[in-house]
Amino acid sequence: MGHKLNRIPENWPQAWRREYISVISETPDGPRKSHVFNAAKRHVEYCTANNRPLLACQSILEHGRQLRGEISSEIAGAYAFALARIAWKGRDKALRDQLHEHFADKRTPEQILQADYVPRQARLIGLRSLVLQELSRRDLVAFDLYLRVVDRLGELPASPSAIVSAFWSHPPGNRHQCAILGKAAAMIDLLLPGHVDANSLRIAQRALRPDTHRPGKTRCTDPEIDTLVESARQVTRSARGRPYSKKKKAEQRGVLIRFKTVLEASGRSFALDRPSIDIFAVHTFKKFRSQRDGKEGWSAIYAARTFETLATFVSDPTLRQDLLDDAADYHTEADKEPKAKERVLSKRPTTLPDLFRKVGRLVQMAPKTRPKSRARLVNTAAALALLCVYPLRRADLIDLRFGEDLIRVLGGWCLASLPTQKTGLHTEPLRLPDENTPALDAALLQGASAKYLWKIYSERCGQCLWADWKTGRQHSASLLTQNLKSLVEYSPHIFRTLWADHLVANGADREKVSVVLQHRSLISQKDYEVLASKLRLSQGIAALAKIGDDTSLNGPALGQYCV
Repeated sequence: MGHKLNRIPENWPQAWRREYISVISETPDGPRKSHVFNAAKRHVEYCTANNRPLLACQSILEHGRQLRGEISSEIAGAYAFALARIAWKGRDKALRDQLHEHFADKRTPEQILQADYVPRQARLIGLRSLVLQELSRRDLVAFDLYLRVVDRLGELPASPSAIVSAFWSHPPGNRHQCAILGKAAAMIDLLLPGHVDANSLRIAQRALRPDTHRPGKTRCTDPEIDTLVESARQVTRSARGRPYSKKKKAEQRGVLIRFKTVLEASGRSFALDRPSIDIFAVHTFKKFRSQRDGKEGWSAIYAARTFETLATFVSDPTLRQDLLDDAADYHTEADKEPKAKERVLSKRPTTLPDLFRKVGRLVQMAPKTRPKSRARLVNTAAALALLCVYPLRRADLIDLRFGEDLIRVLGGWCLASLPTQKTGLHTEPLRLPDENTPALDAALLQGASAKYLWKIYSERCGQCLWADWKTGRQHSASLLTQNLKSLVEYSPHIFRTLWADHLVANGADREKVSVVLQHRSLISQKDYEVLASKLRLSQGIAALAKIGDDTSLNGPALGQYCV
């Protein structure tokens, strides 16, 4: 090296000779090369005088601040950046990442992709995407930050807080953190498709956002109605004296509020006496007639249940009996009306195999959509698959949990024995048909590759199937209905009617259908214990087998989810 700027500064440590020579050889002749030489020379003098470690992150930052008091700020910044370039060439990965946090990354997109810690697959796809102008440098910088974290630690930390700590020693604002994590996750989807770390970054991103979950709206009531509802007790023989369930209390509160609103419209105060009841009865009849005339109103079953609920709070035995008699009359009218689900099926006939085929279409659509839409599709597909092969109630379905109720075994899924919400009876343990495996795996993986299935399964054990996979918060039953209506065009209640039709078509009588659908009224608990193991398995599982024979989901687009 003839020129003095190509020489190594005096007292430069042997451990950093290779890094210094590499940087000085990459730097063009002129002011920049002199910056490297002078920065290295001054840094040796500074560290020796102040007993500081050479090229440590804190030493470079403190030396840069001191230089700003001695020379121009621009030259001082150039010297500090030259020292950072030398330190970046070293083997200390923690030092490399600390300096990247304090100094601008001036590498070109091509240079970022050529780093030794970038996987070959990501490098090839990234260079091709740069040619097609599908990537921005900002996206690659976020991806580079993720790759440096994995290179330094060996793998991405599990918890959201640990991910943030691994990404930044001095974290920026939450909004900036969310943007970086989101870009890194999107780049993983593009350059390392199916990698599980994309979902981990999205979970960390969601944890940084303020909690926007809002509890369901409650009706405005007054103390009098609240007192009536809380003091009401059940009168049936098996539950006499017990308070009503939370769901029943909400129903009672709604009826009383409606009753009070009708009275206020008539200029009367709230009272459960005969004149007030008569006013409400006239209002109910008008609503019923309006519905019969094809306008907006109340169905007969709705009117009957409203009267039955109102009778709970009436103290006069004669008046209470009159209300129950009116409710019985409306029940009689209800028997003449086709049920809402029957009306739907008469307009849009369908069968369980037809609906089961839609599971495959939803799963095939999922990889082509954004992560949020993908979660909606695969979760709905999994719920649809379960409803098609087992007559679960909506309330039972949304409570199913991975690892507890839905158990992954080699080759497929099992539905464990669980009590149904309405009857309290336990369902039979069931090995679900192989056709269900792609949909349930897709809901578990949420876009990740099948090779991470067992890792994700262990992480999501205890989490509801019908839940936000990022936060674990359970979705509502109404959201299940909404998604099924929009994606499948049928509500969850339709499926049990289809099950009954399917079983009857296969020769099951009313009692056998009752066992499979868990109806309490037709058989006793004792009969259930005797019949469940025989009838349910013989009729229900036979129906599952027939549906499985009728339908196949093993298309090429779904094979990636199978293990």
